[in-house]
Amino acid sequence: MKITFIVESYYPKMSGVPNVVKYLAEGLAKNPKNIVSVITRLIDETKKKEIYNNVNIFRFKVERNIFRIYTNDCEEYIKFIESRNDDITIIECCQAITTDILLPIIQNIKGKVILHAHGFSGLTLPLFRNNGNIKNTIGNTYNFIFWNLYYKFHLPKYINDFDA
Repeated sequence: MKITFIVESYYPKMSGVPNVVKYLAEGLAKNPKNIVSVITRLIDETKKKEIYNNVNIFRFKVERNIFRIYTNDCEEYIKFIESRNDDITIIECCQAITTDILLPIIQNIKGKVILHAHGFSGLTLPLFRNNGNIKNTIGNTYNFIFWNLYYKFHLPKYINDFDA
């Protein structure tokens, strides 16, 4: 079975979600009948393509500028995912650039597409919070508004495009 995970960060940059994905991907890769891949962001000096513990890792330099406009390899990233022939594609997390870029084209992804949410932290922000200085306080309010719009209007347009 061909299984692909799409996640914002992965080995060698590890934190909570990448650790979960690493555990799942490497566990599935132990079965010789499975071909397991991870598609993630290219960060720092990582390689664009490598195999680690039987998991194929593909990295793309996908970023957002200050105006939240996608930059760098975003088109290449989308075309690569659309060209794949996976049985299952597991998209990790909302509020991740690797997910947000794909929302409008979920229907173009071959095979079953699963959203593996790890919480909706943008919904837990308070509207107003003194974050020590005016810049961070305004930034918190901006993020509150942005993520509430995201979860209440943007994500619902695409959520039914996922198979699970």
